[in-house]
Amino acid sequence: MAVTMAEAEEMLVLAGMGNGESGMGRDQYRRQLQQALSSGAAARKFQEIIEAQGGNPAVVDDPAVLPQAREVAVHTASRSGHVAGVDPRTIGRAIIAMGGGRRTMEDVIDPSVGFVITAKPGDRVKAGEALASIYARDPEGIRIGAAALEQAIGIVEDRPPASLPLVSHRVTNVGVELIGG
Repeated sequence: MAVTMAEAEEMLVLAGMGNGESGMGRDQYRRQLQQALSSGAAARKFQEIIEAQGGNPAVVDDPAVLPQAREVAVHTASRSGHVAGVDPRTIGRAIIAMGGGRRTMEDVIDPSVGFVITAKPGDRVKAGEALASIYARDPEGIRIGAAALEQAIGIVEDRPPASLPLVSHRVTNVGVELIGG
């Protein structure tokens, strides 16, 4: 939720809403975004988007209507320590290899495959503790997913330094800008 809110706020800024033109500041945007969530307006808009793309908007209220993976496995920590990070590129490539993404426009996406990663950077974990769940269409997908998670979720002995802010840079038509720097 924190990442979504930070990105939504940045989108308002990039749309020209946060540079004084509207008179609204970031605090007001956060309140406006919270209101959209708590009133249900955001969920209704999401349902409209899903329906416009040919999907079933009922998934917003009942995720059980989504296709279910045939194979499910839990990925555990191979050693004790702290989660140093989770590499999103490795995760993304694995989802594509498992059939949950496209290499070409003609590829069919299997919406039942993917990961639920519960380990967060900075978490203390013990060997054998669950870090993620793998959802696949076959045992080969489970193997691909497990190998990717082993590579993507870094575990170090000492607690890693504080992570970057949720949004560290902004890309605009004039270049890349460091936020808060």
